[in-house]
Amino acid sequence: MRYWQSGAVGMASELFSAVKMALRNRMDASLEITPGASLQIAMFIVPILVFVGFFSGHPLTLMFTGYEVIIILLTTLIVNLVSYDGQSNWYEGFLMMASYFIFGIVLFFI
Repeated sequence: MRYWQSGAVGMASELFSAVKMALRNRMDASLEITPGASLQIAMFIVPILVFVGFFSGHPLTLMFTGYEVIIILLTTLIVNLVSYDGQSNWYEGFLMMASYFIFGIVLFFI
């Protein structure tokens, strides 16, 4: 089993739990699971990538450009605004997906 598969399986189970809670109309639980799972994966994967990069000769410096810092801040703001009231609807989800798509296009061309 490759190292990325174990992370993908972990995220799949948490994603399934979040969708299951949303289908049961428990949006508060769904909105708690999703950011927490993403944060756990980021806190685990980034240090591993730093060590792998150091030993492979391609270091991960974690020096972000101004655009990347702005996008991280905007993403954090958007997630906080959507999850603040503990409720969500299709329109908020669509706007989140559209904003992430726009951020992806901006980063691709930078």
